[in-house]
Amino acid sequence: MLAGSRPVPARGVLLLAGGTADLGQPQETSMFQRNKVAAIVALGASMAVAGPAAAVVQPAGAERPLEVEAGKPVRAHRHVSPGVPTGKQRSAARLAAVGLGQTMWDDATGVVLRAWGRGETVVGAVADAGVAAAAARRSLAAWIGDLAPGASPSDFVLVGNAVVGGVRTVGFAQHHRGLPVIGGQVSFAYKRDRLIMVSSQAIPDVVVALPRRAARPADVRAAAVAYLTPRVAGGVRAGAIGARAILPLVRGPGDIELRVVDEVAVAATTQPAAWQVYLDATTGAPIARRSTVHTGAGVVTYQVPDRHPGGTSTAQPARAANHVVDGTPTVADGVGGVSWVGAAPATVAPGLTSAQIVIDDDSGPLATAALTLDDAGTTTWDVGGDLDTLAQLTAFIHGTLVKDHARAWGYPGTSYLDQPLLVVVNEAGACNAYSNGDDIHFFPAGTLDDGTPCGNTGTLPDVVYHEYGHSLHIQGVTPGVGQFDAAVSEGLADLLAALITGDPAMGRGFFVTDEPLRHLDPLGDEATWPDDESFDPHFTGLIIAGAMWDLRTRLLPVLGEEATQAKLHELLWALMARSTDIPSTFVEALVADDDDGDLTNGTPNECAIRDAFAAHGLSDAALMPLYAAPLIDGLSVTLPLLPGAAGANPSCPPVTVTGATISWRLAASPEIAGEVELTEGATAWTGAIPTPATPGVIEAQVRVTLSGGASNTLPDNPADPYYQLYSGALFPVWCASFDDEPTTWTTDGGADDEWAWGVPAPGETSPDPAAAFTGTHVFGTDLGTRGRYESDGLTWAQTPVIDVRGYEGVRLQYRRWLTVEDGVYDQARVVVDDDVLWSNAVGEGGLHHLDGEWRLHDLDLATQAADGSVQVRYELISDGGLEFGGWTLDDVCVMAAGGDGPPAVCGDGEVGGAESCDDGNTADGDGCSATCDLEAGDEPGCCQTGGRPTGPLVLGLATLGLLAWPRRRRARR
Repeated sequence: MLAGSRPVPARGVLLLAGGTADLGQPQETSMFQRNKVAAIVALGASMAVAGPAAAVVQPAGAERPLEVEAGKPVRAHRHVSPGVPTGKQRSAARLAAVGLGQTMWDDATGVVLRAWGRGETVVGAVADAGVAAAAARRSLAAWIGDLAPGASPSDFVLVGNAVVGGVRTVGFAQHHRGLPVIGGQVSFAYKRDRLIMVSSQAIPDVVVALPRRAARPADVRAAAVAYLTPRVAGGVRAGAIGARAILPLVRGPGDIELRVVDEVAVAATTQPAAWQVYLDATTGAPIARRSTVHTGAGVVTYQVPDRHPGGTSTAQPARAANHVVDGTPTVADGVGGVSWVGAAPATVAPGLTSAQIVIDDDSGPLATAALTLDDAGTTTWDVGGDLDTLAQLTAFIHGTLVKDHARAWGYPGTSYLDQPLLVVVNEAGACNAYSNGDDIHFFPAGTLDDGTPCGNTGTLPDVVYHEYGHSLHIQGVTPGVGQFDAAVSEGLADLLAALITGDPAMGRGFFVTDEPLRHLDPLGDEATWPDDESFDPHFTGLIIAGAMWDLRTRLLPVLGEEATQAKLHELLWALMARSTDIPSTFVEALVADDDDGDLTNGTPNECAIRDAFAAHGLSDAALMPLYAAPLIDGLSVTLPLLPGAAGANPSCPPVTVTGATISWRLAASPEIAGEVELTEGATAWTGAIPTPATPGVIEAQVRVTLSGGASNTLPDNPADPYYQLYSGALFPVWCASFDDEPTTWTTDGGADDEWAWGVPAPGETSPDPAAAFTGTHVFGTDLGTRGRYESDGLTWAQTPVIDVRGYEGVRLQYRRWLTVEDGVYDQARVVVDDDVLWSNAVGEGGLHHLDGEWRLHDLDLATQAADGSVQVRYELISDGGLEFGGWTLDDVCVMAAGGDGPPAVCGDGEVGGAESCDDGNTADGDGCSATCDLEAGDEPGCCQTGGRPTGPLVLGLATLGLLAWPRRRRARR
């Protein structure tokens, strides 16, 4: 997400009720400031330490999916590669040979995340679980090296075999030497008796040393309690000890640590929080923890709000409620009807429990009333403005409604729907709600840190629906096939609420107004993958929620209301059951929509699905490149086009570029800014930034819109999200284009010296460029097939001392292709005369600086040039973990301001500035005076021995290759 690229509402919340400072206190931030959330909340898939984690508003200080005790954090989200990664061509070919030619790959593990297509026939696979299991075993054995490199078929245990929406999925859990590998799984999907998709979240090449003895249960519990007690207000207690297992700590490509662990459940004693704690099986030391409580939003009533107490309300029937009528316990029917003996009016003590719903008020006893009910009449329990009591009624009515809604639209987990749902209202705290995977909880009204009031979440029907959506998701995941992902869950829970209300504005009333908490379809502000991926899953979840809502918009005119609702719920339940993260939702939607077991011939609603998901960056077409990196020459901008991306269904139009805009601002005066719409051409979109009145560095971004509504912002580097160019007259003082070997440069020369001059030659794992920016050669760290810098090192390269006497406005401008880990761990620095002028951005462990194109970088050297010389050094400092490509440099130039070229030096043999001649000396009487003026009788230029380039040169992003002019002055040392 790029700062300033999206409108930000005036307020919002990001709260956690209770907890210690270590675990997070209530804080305020805008709910839509996606670009700032990562800097405020260190979380991945939203697993909270000091409180519920899938709340309707995200707790500050909440955890990543797996919070590691020491070392670098694990990845927050799975990232996927478009197309087939280098080195995986044979695996892809084997899958394609059986009709599974469309693939999606896990960047970190290198394993195929999804492979789908026409597949192969397996007669009886959908109807017969045994047939499907046997077929899946055969496929697993045949493709074990592709689905789980380094494993054997016997490492996988059958754990799931279920039919959801006509799709049978068979899931296997990964083991190694008898120990389960946490999160490792492989699954097979059959529809219409065809294998149409395989999925793998297996961990490759598992090798661990097993401990020699089992830990004593008392020791395991004691270690887990000792670990969390200092971190949790009120203390914790240990529960069940799980099986010994292998815990993968997946941090990034090639960075996977495997630990053998004992796991134990730990719960807080005074707050709704619980964890699974992982302890080293040999030493007992804590390794990581995973929250098992998930946060969210919800509401309930008799005379209850339709959306919130400040809006309209309706007398809703208390279906199936347990009442006492004239002293007799009575169960209401499906429309709220009751009966009693006699025709006289009855006295009704209304209830807040049923076979479906059990209301519990954390602040005190349940409310009571004595209502009079006439024969053939209606009575209403109306508590007016008593919000705490209203929460009891609202939670009962709308909790019943959402359960009935799920049952009516075919939620597959009927056994869970039949269980009573515990709904706790007025729980200690404020401004929050959560699901723990089963029951749902709501907090009373309160006030945010900025003084904004928040409503009692138990009085908000949207929030009741949302929280129950989390519970449905957690209960509905097919073992060994799907995985609970907090961002997916937040998005689908928001979607469930929106489908019930028919309104994409979710959570009206949270701020005690009609303002929504989140919006699935904000005008001009659609959330897209990966631009709007956030550490906060509520924001990331808007990507899938928005895609599904856009699909609703596309289907309504074609299918009508009822069929559209049915289709969206079919997809909703399938995504809950089988998706593993945001990228996988697109493929799972196609699988659910398929009607003949062949994904290569399209699905009934494929074009609408592709359009809707592409608008949010999720379709396979959206992953394909449609344009090259922008070319910026001076102030002119060109966006080269590549061939359009077509989907598997030939009847669906290809995705194309429909617009491009460049936004710019002066770096020194951001208020001087503008936006230019580029003009479409046959092979490119073109335009130009107007020349600012004030020369200086310009920062720019290019926003590209695609058919279907998706948009992308360039450069695609959150660590450095603006292109740089320079508006003004500059000329080169000194340049190194690296067409010749940089013999005047020096490097550290030690064991860690990794600098090399040569032709870029990236290999399978190298993130270096494929070619130089100009010419053929570059200068950088670890050029070659590996292309990654060494760990635990300091390496540097520096220019010679460059003479800048007499020059003004001295600047450094160079081309870089830099890839380096987050500045928390590794630092790439530009040092001039021992002053650090630039270093890569510092994030929270995941803000890696990853240039994917040649970038111009401009730095002001005025301070360093004041003494008449500068020396530039490029440094790279690395820790012991993840490595990338490091520095690759081209066209390094020291520039100076001015339109008349370098200052004249009388006696250097070159006419410049105000000189009328220069004969290479400072003697009089030879036709050219000691001050380089013509002596009597001589013609202008008669005694010049050489020429100096003069005139202004406006430096742009595509002209550096022209600037490697010869040195005219000797550098001082």
